[in-house]
Amino acid sequence: MNTSESIVEITKALIKFQKEVENPKNTAQNPHFKNRYAPLEVVLNEVRPKLASHGLLLLQRPSVEDGNVIISTRIIHESGEWMEFEPLALKIERNTAQGIGAAITY
Repeated sequence: MNTSESIVEITKALIKFQKEVENPKNTAQNPHFKNRYAPLEVVLNEVRPKLASHGLLLLQRPSVEDGNVIISTRIIHESGEWMEFEPLALKIERNTAQGIGAAITY
């Protein structure tokens, strides 16, 4: 993980955020496996307002490298402090716009 020189304020804000956020409800069902899951919009609707109330912004940037979708994630605090996490690499099953979109949203 990479961070700004100081992470005092962002750490305080993340602790407050974590105390408030709840696990999103599993409101959708996978028709193939029949398991239930929380769709992306349910997760974002739970997380975004609580992040914002603590001066936090979540940025994710997708890119494509060597047949993988790479997701880079950075959390920024209103103080200017930030944390950046190791990128997540997801194999693209089909090299099409739909295949890339599926990997990004999975």
